[in-house]
Amino acid sequence: PSSPRNRPCATFLREQDHPSHRPIAMSDTQTLKQTPLHDVHAALGARMIDFGGWHMPVQYGPILDEVTCVRNACGLFDLGHMGRYHVVGPDAIRMVDTVATNFCAKIPVGSIRYSLFCLENGNPIDDVLLYREERDVFIVVNAGNRERDLEHLRKHAEGFDCEVIDESEDLDMIALQGQNSVAFFFFKQEAAYEISECTEVQRVLFR
Repeated sequence: PSSPRNRPCATFLREQDHPSHRPIAMSDTQTLKQTPLHDVHAALGARMIDFGGWHMPVQYGPILDEVTCVRNACGLFDLGHMGRYHVVGPDAIRMVDTVATNFCAKIPVGSIRYSLFCLENGNPIDDVLLYREERDVFIVVNAGNRERDLEHLRKHAEGFDCEVIDESEDLDMIALQGQNSVAFFFFKQEAAYEISECTEVQRVLFR
């Protein structure tokens, strides 16, 4: 049997993102959305479920083995189902400061901050990640709130010199997490290719 270190780690699924954890019949999967890594999960033997309208892996093996793998080494997580928005333009940061609880203007360039979107009465509607760029802001939202959050952002962008671009279908997203993540990433990167040789990839540091 494989050890926690060489067994694939499951995608991290958040409770608030889906109404059920129900296993589904193969015939039902045609109506569910899929991430670009869907076939990889299936080939590796992941247990697939209906995850808020997405056909997603919930785990590959015993859950404690997967936790041990990520805590002691690292694990790769498929986040392709999450929403990805790019707020671009001269007023991008100023606009985000009207909808997010963190002071986006004070986030160092190249850094990420956990934040919330709230209604005018203070009630939160989603928790998000803000990626601060020099002028623009990249935002990641939960899968179940993609359409609502996009509408919320675009409504508040009215009157600002900026545009909210939905890049959810144009970009994929994975997360490498765990104490050995950095060492693992650079080891695999050097073994595969020099990143400068790949014209489709840019080196971007977020921390």
